Amino acid sequence: MKKYDFLDCAKGISILAIVLYHLIFFGLNVPNILKTASSFGGAGVKIFLVASGFGLYYSHMRRPLGYGAFLKRRFLKIYIPYVAVILLSFASGLMYAGDDGWQALLSHVFLYKMFVPAYEASFGEQFWYISTLFQFYLVFHLLAWLIKRLGSRKFFLLTCGISAAWTVFTVMAGLSEERIWNSFFLQFLWEFALGMCMAEAYGEERPTVEGCRMRYLLPVTAVSFVLFALSGLYGGPVLKSFNDVFSTLAFGGVCILIYKWKLLRPLWRWINSFSYEWYLTHFLVMVALYHFLPMPALNFPVGVLVLLVGAGVSLVLSRFTSRFYRKVGL
Repeated sequence: MKKYDFLDCAKGISILAIVLYHLIFFGLNVPNILKTASSFGGAGVKIFLVASGFGLYYSHMRRPLGYGAFLKRRFLKIYIPYVAVILLSFASGLMYAGDDGWQALLSHVFLYKMFVPAYEASFGEQFWYISTLFQFYLVFHLLAWLIKRLGSRKFFLLTCGISAAWTVFTVMAGLSEERIWNSFFLQFLWEFALGMCMAEAYGEERPTVEGCRMRYLLPVTAVSFVLFALSGLYGGPVLKSFNDVFSTLAFGGVCILIYKWKLLRPLWRWINSFSYEWYLTHFLVMVALYHFLPMPALNFPVGVLVLLVGAGVSLVLSRFTSRFYRKVGL
């Protein structure tokens, strides 16, 4: 399957931003203003949602799989490394301190954590995304049918309306700060659908997002970033619930700007080659190093060490899983 270079690079940028965000916000001793600023890196997960929609639909257009075969393929590629990291996290005793550790473990293994608030982010804050991803797998064939039936423009508008309606519902019901509700797949449906629409345009060799002109890209990125920051800092739970659009546009714009710097593209492609494994393992590596290294302060050198070790562990895991996938024909 022909790769979309921009999204490959954007995923490399995104995982680095996510890891730096968690590293700074949950670990290092830095000024509060830097911790707050680092939260922008969390928007990198929106790029993964867009990329998932793109990759799944682009593959589907070229080689459609039946529902069972599709789920089997996705579960093998995503579920196996995920559960391996969860089991390692559980065995380490570092990631979940509750008395119901076995229940937390089983909620991940059998995927019912997405319905239990106490377990949704157990063993790592980042694991909410896995629940959302599996939800998208379950409804993907329906989405693929809808985009063919409606066309990409109507399909995208419909998904935007559904995501907006879901956000309004969670806010009015007082559920907007509950992870299992604000991370339900309908919240991010428009971003996943955007990826699907991009796949259709890419397959037909129509212009895609990285071709945006600078005179439009710069102001849209800047305004989106300002609105993202204001809604996050001063908007309270209500306006903060609606900042998905601003964060996605702002972070996506930054990715496009960085992508235009061709010199760094090989770095982003390389990081992307183990991005999923780094997403899975970075919290465990961070907590393990903070626990075992006798350091009086979690300073910049410690952060660099955590970053390098985490990348190394992820790279090794990625090479192992790649060999496994080749053996089973994935």
